Amino acid sequence: MMRNKRLLISYLTAAASATAAMVTILTFRHTSNDVTQYMIIASMMSLMFGYSVIMIVWKPTSRRYDSVLAKLHIVIHEIRTLMTSDKVDRDQLHSTLNRILIVVRDLFDSLSNSTCRASLLLLNSESLTRYAVDERSEIISSKLLNVSAFSAILDGDKCFIGDISEEESPQRYLLQSQKLYRSLAVFPISKTETPLLNVKKRIIVGFLVLDSLIPRAFSGGTESLAENIFYRTGSIFADSLALLIPLLAGKETDNANN
Repeated sequence: MMRNKRLLISYLTAAASATAAMVTILTFRHTSNDVTQYMIIASMMSLMFGYSVIMIVWKPTSRRYDSVLAKLHIVIHEIRTLMTSDKVDRDQLHSTLNRILIVVRDLFDSLSNSTCRASLLLLNSESLTRYAVDERSEIISSKLLNVSAFSAILDGDKCFIGDISEEESPQRYLLQSQKLYRSLAVFPISKTETPLLNVKKRIIVGFLVLDSLIPRAFSGGTESLAENIFYRTGSIFADSLALLIPLLAGKETDNANN
């Protein structure tokens, strides 16, 4: 009974998300709003649809994926509300990002059975801006990108999930925490550019970072990376946050100029 109920929820969510995306695209020509806004909303609905399909195809009996979908819906709602607002200031943007990171943190707490921390790193030209739950944003050195977890992603890896030594810990580049975190999960936030030769190129604009004080918190058992729940979950939330990066980068540039 419970399995059928979860499958029904997954099918209904997939159908609703696909319908919402189609309605958004089809009604665009009858509106005067910016095309970027509508494409962002359609993208968010597509993310919901895609993850619902994953839930249906892969391990639909697992309750863990039900909680992921519920949290994803909250995050997409936050992004939709922000992107459809007439005017967004820097404080409103940071408040929304803080709530999103709380949702992601709490989800990883539940999945890993440990206390986690969630943060977003925005790549600037010569530094990084770090946003974390209930902390002021801080500028940190781009030397952080030399840490193997980040350099491997910049070299083409899909993510980093594993334990870290004290020498490799990103903590030594942060000003607001003295604790030694032992487990680390890093997911790239990227955009795609298509050059003249129609070859898609991934451009990393930031990172979603989760860490825990407990070793092997994100090990996920012996399954492959494609089947790892932390990889799937972190990647889908990183893709969602990519929708906020242009707005976030623009506000930070305005703030620096002022």
